[in-house]
Amino acid sequence: MIRACRSKFPHLRFNVADASDLSQFADASFDSVVFSFNGLDCLAPHEKRENCLRECHRVLKAGGVYIFSSHNPRSLFLDWQWDRDRLRRLANKVAGGGGVLFHLTLAALTCGRVGLSIVRSSAKAIPRARRRLPTAAFWRGEGYIVDPSYGGMLMYSGIPACVVAELTRVDFKLLQVLPDGYPGRDYEYSTRWYYYAFLKD
Repeated sequence: MIRACRSKFPHLRFNVADASDLSQFADASFDSVVFSFNGLDCLAPHEKRENCLRECHRVLKAGGVYIFSSHNPRSLFLDWQWDRDRLRRLANKVAGGGGVLFHLTLAALTCGRVGLSIVRSSAKAIPRARRRLPTAAFWRGEGYIVDPSYGGMLMYSGIPACVVAELTRVDFKLLQVLPDGYPGRDYEYSTRWYYYAFLKD
């Protein structure tokens, strides 16, 4: 990927580095640090993750922003939400705008979608619950979980309260936490991951 990026964007600089050792960069080198795709969660053991957080703090300028995402250990129920506007558009197409027929069609479509969501979410929740409920990470709200979707890799997961406490210990100040389904609502047991923005004072 680095080779491809260097080829496509020769005017930009791309470095390969260990996220827990950014010694190739001086203190206060960057206005922002972005660790995308839950990459921070791949750092194990926990000391390596802590080193990464300290290093990100060190290379940021005062007033710099640290942005990353992190898995939710309590995520059990997936794919149970749906696009309500899409259902309204479909009901409008089938029954025309407004009127009793439109509302009956919308109600029928919504009932069908609720049923489908319950079946799909339950089918995914059972194996997830079997893997996650026995872990300390689920009950404590933070820790490492074996992730079968990445070949059995250890992945850190933390609820927002634990992640915020972790970053506060490294002298970051929380700016914002958003669920993966933003602008939808945050549900503790269905949000897969959270997006975080922290400030270095």
